[in-house]
Amino acid sequence: ATPTPAAMPAASTCFRRAEGGREEVIGGISHKPSDRGVLPTTSVQRLRAHLGRLVIGLSGGMDSVVLLDAVQSLTLSQLQPQLHAVHVNHHLQPVAGEFEQVCRDVTQRLGVQLTVLNVSVPEGGSLEESARRARYEAFATFMEEDDLLLLAHHREDQVETLLLSILRGQHPTGGMPHDRPLQVGQLFRPLLPVAHSVLFDYAIERELRWVDDPSNDDTSLDRNYIRHNILPNLANRFENAIARMFAVTERLAQRERLLRSYASRDLETVRVAQGYLDIEALLGVPEIHRGEVIRSYLDALGLPQPGERVLSEVLRVLSARPDAEPEIRWQNVVCRRYRGNLMMTSPDPGPIEAVSWVSGEPMPREISVLNDDDSLTGKADFLVGRERAQDGHGLRDGLAGEFRSRRPGDRFADGRRLKDVFVEVGVPHWVRGFVPLFCADAGILAIPALPAYGTPMVVARGAEVDSGGQLRVSWPGQPYSD
Repeated sequence: ATPTPAAMPAASTCFRRAEGGREEVIGGISHKPSDRGVLPTTSVQRLRAHLGRLVIGLSGGMDSVVLLDAVQSLTLSQLQPQLHAVHVNHHLQPVAGEFEQVCRDVTQRLGVQLTVLNVSVPEGGSLEESARRARYEAFATFMEEDDLLLLAHHREDQVETLLLSILRGQHPTGGMPHDRPLQVGQLFRPLLPVAHSVLFDYAIERELRWVDDPSNDDTSLDRNYIRHNILPNLANRFENAIARMFAVTERLAQRERLLRSYASRDLETVRVAQGYLDIEALLGVPEIHRGEVIRSYLDALGLPQPGERVLSEVLRVLSARPDAEPEIRWQNVVCRRYRGNLMMTSPDPGPIEAVSWVSGEPMPREISVLNDDDSLTGKADFLVGRERAQDGHGLRDGLAGEFRSRRPGDRFADGRRLKDVFVEVGVPHWVRGFVPLFCADAGILAIPALPAYGTPMVVARGAEVDSGGQLRVSWPGQPYSD
């Protein structure tokens, strides 16, 4: 078997330009120009049927440059909607600027509009995973209604994903989906069934220019190790190994869609009004199927999936004692049991810095800048406002105080112990350390209503009016729900 381009040694220069019309030998491997189109028929049909914008995720590497060129050629002939390219600059490599410049050169040559999104990748954990998450968040913020985001993943990428899941002991799935929702638009991978060698041949034939990512040669990364050391050997040993493994991912994807369809049906029978899962009802689902129901629930909330070990721990939470307080954590999700329900919350934040406020006045800027409702990443969601009280008493205007977290020995201004009030109204134990409290020198004036937990607003006697404004606050650590 002929070694694939994925096994090629690194080029001597970062920039690559394909020479059209002749055979090119790189790294001792011969590549002949291809006279075939690169977009599969099914992908062409999908693109032709789309009425909104076509947005290309353009990295500056060969795969995405090929995708942009192929789609631009299609849109010229088919009078498709506006084509737009987006480059996400992570600023992680010395050649990041060269990637961006290639994207500018390619889009200028093709007459395609380009937007560059600069992102900051947080430290800690897997740098590769953090960069991927930052990239998708950037794409999501750019998307407009009915946009179709096109990414250039190909057949070998999908096979690598399959092998990674097996080698990591995860339940093998259909890998990356061809098509899935992304914010208000859709994500589509039109080149997923296409071999990497076909993309390379197309790049040569079209005389395209791209940048080779130096990090792709770092075999200390699992995906690169599979790409350079495992896939070439499998291709040499077994006939059509890559194509056959890709076919396995397609069959797994079909089976997964079938399981999810059943899980979605069962999900509707166990989800309660607040959007949480009723544990008793979930225990009525066949044991072998409960995990799929939870996975379907997480998908519905747009949350990351747990690994198999973590999912097993989540399932054990269902059978925990009613008074148990287990917490299962992964990425930006905390799974908790509360009053007979299974709920997914964002991670607990730290204590709230004290911020001055006078009831009835606009919230201070220090609070407003935290007003970032990003339930997918668990970022700050601190929404404070005044609404007309529906029942009972509201907070009187003109009271000077501050928002802060609980302190030892806290009492209401009317003398009640905060601990007793928390227990009385049913504020969950894990929320008590960071729930925003409105306080004055005399003590606590009010704690907000917590709609997610069904707890009412509580106001100190003397600080209330019969029909004033109701204080409602949400913050990081509240349950995810729809």
